[in-house]
Amino acid sequence: MGHRLIGAAVCALLSIIAVFCCAGPAQAIRRDEIPPELRARLPEFVLTIIDPRALAAIGVADLEEFADAYEAGELRFINDCRIEGRGGPLSDEQAMGILQCMPGAPYIEKRFLRQVRFAYGRGIFSQLSWEVHRNADNSVDIHLWYDSRDPSFISPELSWGQDSGLQLGAAYQDLYYGQENKQLRYGAQLYSEDLQEPRLFASWDDNTIDGGSASLSLAASVGNNWRTRLSGKEGATRIRERVARVDAALSRGSGLKLLCRRGSEVLRAGVYHQDSALLAGDPAGAPRAELEPDGTAAYIGVGWASGRRDQTFTPQSGWSYRVDLRQHFGDYPFREASVDLRRYSPAANVLGHEQLEHMDFGERYKAHWALPTASFAWQLQAALQDGDVPLSEELIPGGSRSARSHSYSRYSGTKLLGARAEYRFHLDRGGSNEAFVYVDNAWIGERLDKLESLNGYGLGGLFTLPLYGGVKFGAYYGRAFNNEDTNYGVAFGYQF
Repeated sequence: MGHRLIGAAVCALLSIIAVFCCAGPAQAIRRDEIPPELRARLPEFVLTIIDPRALAAIGVADLEEFADAYEAGELRFINDCRIEGRGGPLSDEQAMGILQCMPGAPYIEKRFLRQVRFAYGRGIFSQLSWEVHRNADNSVDIHLWYDSRDPSFISPELSWGQDSGLQLGAAYQDLYYGQENKQLRYGAQLYSEDLQEPRLFASWDDNTIDGGSASLSLAASVGNNWRTRLSGKEGATRIRERVARVDAALSRGSGLKLLCRRGSEVLRAGVYHQDSALLAGDPAGAPRAELEPDGTAAYIGVGWASGRRDQTFTPQSGWSYRVDLRQHFGDYPFREASVDLRRYSPAANVLGHEQLEHMDFGERYKAHWALPTASFAWQLQAALQDGDVPLSEELIPGGSRSARSHSYSRYSGTKLLGARAEYRFHLDRGGSNEAFVYVDNAWIGERLDKLESLNGYGLGGLFTLPLYGGVKFGAYYGRAFNNEDTNYGVAFGYQF
């Protein structure tokens, strides 16, 4: 019965994705494939750049945008693009390709701003500014100043929360390991709650497979963790877990290889070993306590992920979805399916800050002015498990994941549904500092017809520090509607 429920739910959620999200990126088109009526609307200089081998592939939607701008007198071509100052690993040619401002290419103001939002919002540039100058022949010259992200750096991992206490660690990252399109990451972290609970991890990614259209990831980690579970109205149960795992994933995607990938399909596999010990409380009160706490298992799975967001971490517009299906074998034979849908819609900023929509020739502009200044965000989540689920793989709401207003690790189960609505807005014109308010709800339990409801509200903020190219410092506080549970957290080096 359980696997039929999961299958039906996955089919329903996949159908929602088709409505929730828009179509994928346009396909490249050759000159002889352009419809005659569209070809007649385009100037010759646009037709000369049609080539699917170009860095920025041109599709029908792009040509229609060029034709509309040409008829409105807003289409120009780029005579020259000059880089007057730059830093970081990106070359001048790569920067121009990402922004689609190569000499000879068409220029439309709103299209250029769209590319700026796309590249800057995903962290490719840590600094980006420009000037556009108009020439007598109706062409334009573009001057760029930018810093791109250093591919090799140490990333601090520091946070403090109600449940875990102080978490202090660091990770080394090299995004272009060995001067190739590969990534290397490893690090360690300690928890002040119990110094016998370290976490060690390492991962390696190769993004050069099949010309950059696929990537292979390998990861290994070992760590001790603990969780506190509610045991009715009396006391609590505390469980410590030691989990070691090795995972691999092969993914195929589309877009501009590593930096601007928009979507991918992923095949995953992994092996993990779990040792668990009950530290305090009544074992009979712990969900799934009848399971053997120790064992080794393996899994295979497939997933789909895609998104078109203006920013990677704190989007103001766009959407994303992620679907994962897995089958586990060994000591813990169980199935799981999960879906995460997110939608972001621009909104008016309560402080009156506005997004850059129009530029004057000869003026200097900065990339963060072009980002939306406020948005409404919606999130829908579903995760379903069926079979012998180990303690370390159970679904847990709370913290920054879902049901943000509730303490992490106090509730668990094998069925989870979630929904969140959030309003976020810039506190300054540049978007270096943000605030957000939210309401959310999660339903958690062992059976879909008997789920416990966890709902709450809260607020928080994100602030940019002048470190590592602009790392974020964030904090949030949440409170439950239907009980006295609260949750809070502070983090440096990543975002909630």
